[in-house]
Amino acid sequence: MDNFIQFIKTDEFLSITFVINIILLIGFIVNIIKFSKLDNKYKNFMKKIGDGKNIEEDLETFMHVVRNVEKRNEEIAMLQDLQEISDGKIYGCNDMVRAACGDCAGCHACCEEMGTSIVLDPCDIWRLTTVTGKNFEQLLADTIELQVVDGVILPNLRMDGEKEQCVFLNEQGRCRIHAMRPGLCRVFPLGRIYEEKGFRYFLQVYECEKKDRLKVKVKKWIDIPDPARHDKFISDWHAYLKKQEEILENDSSDESRKAVSMGILNTFYVRNYDRTRDFYEQFYERLEETEAVL
Repeated sequence: MDNFIQFIKTDEFLSITFVINIILLIGFIVNIIKFSKLDNKYKNFMKKIGDGKNIEEDLETFMHVVRNVEKRNEEIAMLQDLQEISDGKIYGCNDMVRAACGDCAGCHACCEEMGTSIVLDPCDIWRLTTVTGKNFEQLLADTIELQVVDGVILPNLRMDGEKEQCVFLNEQGRCRIHAMRPGLCRVFPLGRIYEEKGFRYFLQVYECEKKDRLKVKVKKWIDIPDPARHDKFISDWHAYLKKQEEILENDSSDESRKAVSMGILNTFYVRNYDRTRDFYEQFYERLEETEAVL
């Protein structure tokens, strides 16, 4: 005991004590710095939770990047598929394309055995009700039928008889409603490829049986009245259907599928269009109705 008392009185003990205190002080300072950094991170995180905006913005930005990558991958895959069925070119409405087939003289192959592929949009139904004088329910009796397209129910042009011919094909193999024919009939043998802002066309090289087709401007070939407004309608209708498909991806229950399909049919098809009014005005009125509900 006496030895210990004598030791703590020495300079050596004081030096050891000083060194230990210095080490403890340094450790204390380091811990304060670490705690301060951790506290700042915690406050920033809590601020994000409190606002509810920053985290959502970060997540939305991340999801936007993911969606862009997925979309780009889909576009690449689609373009690879197009290489197999087209001439490898993409056409705008003012481009020349080798689609002219001499007014289809002596041929109506594209009006037979098309199955359910002639899907009808609201403008097509407006044309058909106008030219036939029938409403949607009456068209269902003998002209059109319903099918599931990408999860939603849409109408298509019916094929009838042993040869599975279009119901509007006459005995001479000519279209009885050519001036009011559906949009997909107008673009054939072209197809649409949808992009972020609108769409363009590609030529299906194996679909039309006519050989030695001549070049014609895409816009002239499609021959649609008021092409700018029609193109906008096509883009907006496509975007609307994609939104409905996204809804069903999040909720694929039978009740949801029924509600979405019945909403589309009743709003854009079953409800009669005023044949004396501009179609596009009526369409966008109905589109606004659906957006107001959403």
